Amino acid sequence: MRAELNGFHRGTTSRRLRALILLAMALEGSPKSLLAQTKWEPANQVRPKVTTTVQYDSVRRLWIYDYSVQNGGDAKQPIVELVFERPGNNVHLSAPAGWVSRSFPDSIDVPDEGRIAIPVPFMKFTVDAAWDESTGLLAATFANVVIQPGRSLGGFRLMSSDPPGDVVLHVRGFTPLTSEETSLPANLPTWLEDARTVVVRGPRRPM
Repeated sequence: MRAELNGFHRGTTSRRLRALILLAMALEGSPKSLLAQTKWEPANQVRPKVTTTVQYDSVRRLWIYDYSVQNGGDAKQPIVELVFERPGNNVHLSAPAGWVSRSFPDSIDVPDEGRIAIPVPFMKFTVDAAWDESTGLLAATFANVVIQPGRSLGGFRLMSSDPPGDVVLHVRGFTPLTSEETSLPANLPTWLEDARTVVVRGPRRPM
């Protein structure tokens, strides 16, 4: 499955499989084949520290939010996804090289699939197609694109007419591909729960 769905897995019922296919199509495109992994890994084994710089462009009347993300040296996973929850209105995203940005103005609700339902509008930066399809692990070509433990990366930018406020940011790590053979925990976290969550300054939509 595409890196867009990093951390998602196939279930054991046709309903669950259809739900994942629907979500994959909604987020980007057709899902890839999944390789068998014997152990499910949470995507929250990262140690993010986010530095935010805020500027106001009086000519364009836009607030500019620049982010630099550091992954602590004790992290067990590289960072591959940043998800902004309830961002401001009319936000333009700019991503660093090797990353892509996408905006979802509406919630995603896949029937009977609580794990992948996303109840709020969100925007995301993600490393696209970072898996090696032959192993299910991180492709060597992406080793310097993801934010490895002990490294940092800037170039994440939001531009909006909305002024600064507190915005929830979910930071997710790379996890191997999974399949129906993967052993899953009894209390599987939802997609937004399966992340490290921090609060940053960002465009805050009016209440």
